[in-house]
Amino acid sequence: METNKRGSGMPLNKLSIFFDGGCKVCAWEVQKYLAADKNQSLTTIDINAPDFEAKKYGLNANDVRKYFHVLTPEGKVISGVDAFVEIWKTLDSPMSLMASRWAKRAPVHLMLSLGYRIFTEIRPFLPRNPDAPVCQDGSCQIK
Repeated sequence: METNKRGSGMPLNKLSIFFDGGCKVCAWEVQKYLAADKNQSLTTIDINAPDFEAKKYGLNANDVRKYFHVLTPEGKVISGVDAFVEIWKTLDSPMSLMASRWAKRAPVHLMLSLGYRIFTEIRPFLPRNPDAPVCQDGSCQIK
């Protein structure tokens, strides 16, 4: 199997989504993306897994826990609203492509970015999956 520039072992032809599997909302959203992925172009990496190491992907551990990240097949790390845009482009459906085009427009991108910043502040207090290997206390504290 070919690997990306970071040598992580992730396939070159897939967009890697870093997500918090212990966060019910996050896990639900990623499952929706995977269900819509007709071309099998996405793969997931659970940052809540006991063996996850941010450094392995060239990421800052605190940043990857606070902000949503994707890793492109070319090895480029994208975070925040732009990571969602990258997923929507990769899904390649008429609706997701339209969403990605609209999200790139300055006023829409600004509104999405502001909403996302608010979400990052409340996410630690969202319900956790009870069987998550880390942060089983009902909320996950971000360092």
